[in-house]
Amino acid sequence: DLVDVETLPFGGDFNVEEIATAAPDLIVGQPSFIGESLDSFSDLAPVVLWESGTSPITAQLEAVAGLVGRSDRATELITGFDDRLQAISDSIEVDSIAIIDNNNYDGQFYVYGEGGGLTTDWADRLGLRVVAPEVDLDQTGGAYVSTEIVPSLDDADAVVVFSAPLYGDPMLEDALFLTLDAVNGGRVCDAGDYNQAIGVFSLDAYADQLESVAGCLADLAPS
Repeated sequence: DLVDVETLPFGGDFNVEEIATAAPDLIVGQPSFIGESLDSFSDLAPVVLWESGTSPITAQLEAVAGLVGRSDRATELITGFDDRLQAISDSIEVDSIAIIDNNNYDGQFYVYGEGGGLTTDWADRLGLRVVAPEVDLDQTGGAYVSTEIVPSLDDADAVVVFSAPLYGDPMLEDALFLTLDAVNGGRVCDAGDYNQAIGVFSLDAYADQLESVAGCLADLAPS
């Protein structure tokens, strides 16, 4: 969106030879994705290692825009995004949500709290308190915790679930998860793809996601 070029979908494979052919002036990438190819990339152009997901998405966009000299375009995109979502929380009656990832790895799942990039966005724009266990959160505002900690989410009026799990529906079938008041009351909203919520992709797609969740939450009665 910043530079009007075609991009690969999240998780798409990159090819060092194709990137070399494109003759980039600058390469920006997450350490976890480009770390193994860092030497090859460094031969092509200056490299900036940048960890996405650790700040609100508009701040991420501004940071990358500064790197590529398109702060003007970032301002335009962010203004449109903010205008579109200005009244997103008006019809939501619930006060709090728990946000989880619908995956389970050897008895652990990922839960989001307040304070990271994603949860700052969601708590502020949806006007809700994010319920989470009292654990140390990582930079993105979440943590892997044991499924035994699920009952600590019972204070949430509703549960927002990032779907598209890698293996079936582990959290949606977890015995403890099924005991939560919000789940028993059918107050579960599907947030879709987690990858829309991190990194600098399309603000329109991210706005679609937030509006969809807000619409679901607006249909729910408080507990």
